[in-house]
Amino acid sequence: MKLFLREHALLLVVQFVQLGFIVSIYWLDGYRDLLTVLYSVFIAFFILTGYLVYQFFSRKHYYLRLSQPLESFDASIQQREHAPVSEALQKLLHSQYRQYEQQLYTLKKQQEEHLTFMDQWVHQMKTPLSVIDLTVQHMDEPEFASIREELERMRLGLNTVLYMSRLRAFEQDFHVKPVVLSQIVSAVIHDNKRLFIRNRIYPEVQGYTSEITVETDEKWLFFMLSQLVINAIKYSAGTDEEGKKVVVSWICIPRF
Repeated sequence: MKLFLREHALLLVVQFVQLGFIVSIYWLDGYRDLLTVLYSVFIAFFILTGYLVYQFFSRKHYYLRLSQPLESFDASIQQREHAPVSEALQKLLHSQYRQYEQQLYTLKKQQEEHLTFMDQWVHQMKTPLSVIDLTVQHMDEPEFASIREELERMRLGLNTVLYMSRLRAFEQDFHVKPVVLSQIVSAVIHDNKRLFIRNRIYPEVQGYTSEITVETDEKWLFFMLSQLVINAIKYSAGTDEEGKKVVVSWICIPRF
């Protein structure tokens, strides 16, 4: 209703001004029959009111759609009225919607191609990294130690990119099954053993028991624990304390 009144506010003002001029002309011309003037004003307002009522009810859905937020994109292209302005607006919305769908499809296709390329690139990079790692792992020279350190950083970076790319289909990639918590913790520590050795940090596991199992996705739990351990090593490496440790512990809350 507010939108309708705002659209026709100028028409109402013009109508009032027009009637004022007409009444003034009659009055200045010597016409003093007040009842006839009032009847003319009433007829004019009656016709105006009928016009506004017709306009409002013939475009009721049009004004409601413009004054309320859309629940979906499809709701913007539903045809409900046949007024010229409504049909013109409907054609414009249809054209805009088609252009939006085309652009969205193009961007989605480009994103999928980019993600596919990233996945392939990550898997392809793992092979030369493994070959280089096998080549330099038995070399004791200082320069080879630097190469091993950089290889470790590249491996961690590639794993992070691979897991982040899996997030786009997380609901399909997440498979819940019973996982032995101690085995995951041991695998995470073993996977980051070079990082522990390079930073002279000793891992310590508390609460170790082989009976504790959790219902989760094994690879995502491995990734989460790896990120926690890597961050713990980085923060611990910044201190000057001797005998630095990263303690991995967990508390089991019984289920009632």
